[in-house]
Amino acid sequence: MYAFRSTICNTLTKPTPLLSKVPLFRHTISTLPENPHIYVHPQGNSFLLSLLPTHTPHLSLGTTTSLPPTPETFTENPAFLPILHRLLRQHAANDPIVQSDALQFASPAGASLFGKNNARRAKREGSAGGANYQGGSGGGGVGGWLHVYDQRGIPVFGRIAETEDIFGSLLVDSNGKVKESEWEENRMYRLITGNGVMRLSPYLREKVREGLRKKEMEG
Repeated sequence: MYAFRSTICNTLTKPTPLLSKVPLFRHTISTLPENPHIYVHPQGNSFLLSLLPTHTPHLSLGTTTSLPPTPETFTENPAFLPILHRLLRQHAANDPIVQSDALQFASPAGASLFGKNNARRAKREGSAGGANYQGGSGGGGVGGWLHVYDQRGIPVFGRIAETEDIFGSLLVDSNGKVKESEWEENRMYRLITGNGVMRLSPYLREKVREGLRKKEMEG
């Protein structure tokens, strides 16, 4: 049987470890065991998946008819990805993980690493660009596009994340500095894959949650 990770919201009494004895004015908030930052809200024969502890369907990732969720049982909320990409456009450049990765573009190691990958992919695909061109470009004092990827599919050093795990790309200059205004979203990103549900970095998770809470308050 699938087990939830649960936290208790206590308003008037001290916590009790026995959920069966929880008073009616308290409620259990469940999360995915394999991804404790995703809240699970039962609704009829399905479950709402959200970054928020409140039941807000219009701000959720979507619904699933099974737990754990799979690409086959998940139905995406069409309003979520546009919100996500707008928030990533605003905040991704300031993510410590992104800034650390960007420094590779200014190092000699980055030159051989990115250059080798880019030459091979450019020859094979005959194109260039950001998130929608898997190879990226630049490195080692040249600059180029840096992929911002889902933490469920962290690539090994020197490799490119899977297309469905890339949120988008940011332009980086020859000194390894991210250009905040240059964001290209990846149209092939998927909220749920065989590797699991979306997993944001700690920094981006808090920024996206802040943005969702703001929209929730606006109604």
